[in-house]
Amino acid sequence: MVTSDGKDGFVLSRFITYEPVARDKLISANRKLERNAKKISTLEAELRELKGQNSTYSKSQGQFETDNTRLKDELAEIRRTAASALQLAEENKSLKVRETNLETQINELQGRNTILAKRSSQGWYLLGAGTLIAGILAGLILPRIKFKRRSRWGDL
Repeated sequence: MVTSDGKDGFVLSRFITYEPVARDKLISANRKLERNAKKISTLEAELRELKGQNSTYSKSQGQFETDNTRLKDELAEIRRTAASALQLAEENKSLKVRETNLETQINELQGRNTILAKRSSQGWYLLGAGTLIAGILAGLILPRIKFKRRSRWGDL
């Protein structure tokens, strides 16, 4: 065996152990203990920080759930409004078609009314002309007809 000075020496095999001695084990165990204590304190600090974050996140989650509920209600209202808007758009479309049909009927009826008014005034003109012609004919024909006069009441 070689010492730390670099000298070669011999030791009885009964004094040689393949495991470290208790003193070295104690030093190693103390170092491990210190490292683990540091790790524990670091992990405890991290745990406190994570618990704080967890409570913050829990509060945020409650707010998010409230917002989610409110937004769902708004979405439902928007959908009802949109359905109503779609229904109104469909009604508007059908009313425009009806309006177009009614305008066509109005134009047609106005045309008929104009034609009937012209016919009516023409009819009156023709009636007046017919009356005038009948009067002229009566004026020409009636004086030429000789009526027999009755002399008495009893004669027929």
